[in-house]
Amino acid sequence: MCIRDRYLVEEYETIYQHVGKYKTSRYEYRAHNIKTNVANLEWIPIHPGDSFSYNKTVGPRTEEFGYMTSIIIYLGEFKEEYGGGTCQVSSTIHAAALMSGMEIVQRTSHSRPSTYIKRGFDATVSYPELDLVFKNPYPASVYLHAETYEVTEDLSKLRVVLYSRNVQIKKPIKKTRWISNGTEPYKKKFRKTNKWRTDHKTRIQRGKDGEKGILAVWYTDGRKERFVSQYRPVNEIWEVGLAWDIDQVPWEEPTCQDKLWKCRKICQDKHEMPSEIWQSCYDHCGGDFLICQNEIR
Repeated sequence: MCIRDRYLVEEYETIYQHVGKYKTSRYEYRAHNIKTNVANLEWIPIHPGDSFSYNKTVGPRTEEFGYMTSIIIYLGEFKEEYGGGTCQVSSTIHAAALMSGMEIVQRTSHSRPSTYIKRGFDATVSYPELDLVFKNPYPASVYLHAETYEVTEDLSKLRVVLYSRNVQIKKPIKKTRWISNGTEPYKKKFRKTNKWRTDHKTRIQRGKDGEKGILAVWYTDGRKERFVSQYRPVNEIWEVGLAWDIDQVPWEEPTCQDKLWKCRKICQDKHEMPSEIWQSCYDHCGGDFLICQNEIR
C-alpha cells in the first residue's frame, strides 16, 4: 500500500467506524500473490442485504492476472500452483466478517490447520469451485478494505477491516470458542526412487493428524452460531531406495540431516535461498527450524 493510500485510510477512519477487523502475518514466501490479491479488495461496498463473493470480486488467480507459483496443499501433499497463498487473504476476510457479525453463506475449511490463523477462522478458496460468500445483515452499507504493511524488515502483516457509518453497529461479537470433536491419525506413504540403489530413506513431508471441530460464536444481540471445520490428516511421505523393503516401517525418527536432504538438493547455495524455500524447509523439518538453519549454514 502506498503512502497516499495510507492517508486515505486514515481519512476514512475519521468518518467511518470499524464494524470488525482481523490481522494475520508471516506470509513472506507468498507475499507477491497476497499483494496482487489485495489490490482487488480496496473499499468494496456491501449494501444492506447484499452478499460479498471472494471469487467474483478477485477473479481467477492465474499467471495472466499477475500471480506467481507458490506452495499449496493438494490431496494431503505440498504442491506448487499459480496463486498459491491467497487463501491467507480469504481466511483473513472470513475472520473479519465473523468479527463483524456478517452472515456466512459459504465457507470451506482448509485441509489442515493454518499456522497464521486460529482454528475455525480459516477459509480456503479455489476459482471457481470453492468460494467465500457472506451477507450484510445490517440496515446500513458496509465497506470491506484489505491492506498489507511492513512492521519490520522481516515481518509483514495483512489487515482486513469492515467499515460503516452506522454508529449502532458496535462490537457484534461477544466471544468465540473452538470445540474439538476428536482427531484422525495421519498415514505414512512410501515411494521407491531410483536415486539410491541402497536401502536409504528420507522423509520429505511431515505427517499431521486431522481434526474435526466446531467454532462457536456468541453475538451481543443474543445469537449463537456454530461453524463446522474438518481438517484432514496430512500424509507423512517417505522416499526410499531400491533395496528398501516396502513392508518395513521407519519407526526411528530421522536425523536433521535426513530432514534437510530435499532442502539441500533444492538450495545448493545458502545465499540464493528465496524465502519460499525457507518455508518449504520449515514444513519439511516440522519444528526443528532453528536446528535446520544451523545445519544449512
